Order: sequence, then C-alpha cells, then structure tokens
Amino acid sequence: PTVSVPAPIMNAMPTVGIGPTITTAPHLLQGMNIPPPPPPPVMAVNSSTPANTKVIKRTAAGQTWEDPTLTMWPENDYRLFVGNLAKDVHQSQLEEAFGKYPSFAMARVVYNKADNKSKGFGFVSMLDPRDAAR
Repeated sequence: PTVSVPAPIMNAMPTVGIGPTITTAPHLLQGMNIPPPPPPPVMAVNSSTPANTKVIKRTAAGQTWEDPTLTMWPENDYRLFVGNLAKDVHQSQLEEAFGKYPSFAMARVVYNKADNKSKGFGFVSMLDPRDAAR
C-alpha cells in the first residue's frame, strides 16, 4: 500500500525586531478555490458596536461562561499563532510587525495575569488566506 505524507509545516521569521515564529502552511492553499475576504461588520445606526452582537458561551471542566473576547475577532478570519515572543513584547509591536499586510485585522499578545508580562505567544488575524500564508 502507498502512504502519502503531507508536506511539513514551514516556520518563517519576519524581518522585524521582535522575532516571532510564524507557523503557516502555504502548501495547503495551492490549487484551492479561496473565497474573498468577508465584508466588514454591519454597524448599528448611531452606535459603535456591531448590530448583530453575539454571545459566545464556552464550556470547560464542567463550567460554562460567556467569553466576550471571542466577539472581538472577525468571524471569517485566518488566525495565526505567533510564538517565541519575548516577555517584554507589547501588542503594539505585534500590530506594527503584521500591519504591513493589507488584510491584517488585529493582533493580540497573551499576558500572564500575575506579572502582566507576555506568555511568549499571541495571535494575528488576517482576512485573506494569501496574506496569512506569506
């Protein structure tokens, strides 16, 4: 029998001073019909919040709670895990590093609640899979 093994996931280093490791899989996008990025959310009249605000419930270890942080992310985004960040990196540095991509939506660094320092990783949201794969 023939066994096909998928190509390995590539690690790329952007040319910025904060040195994150970006894990992407551009080989998975080759030959795919990729839909266009989603339109921006519809805003309510005279309001700064989206008209169709969702409540996202999460469940773990037998507990259920509402997670308002998940509503901040675009619905149809391509989210990248960014690892190997320094403990003193700030969200603005991550936004600056990835802001050069046209479909960049947002970035978040995950912080330790005890000392308010980076846990060494974060997430970046792109609306175009081609930008996410670069």
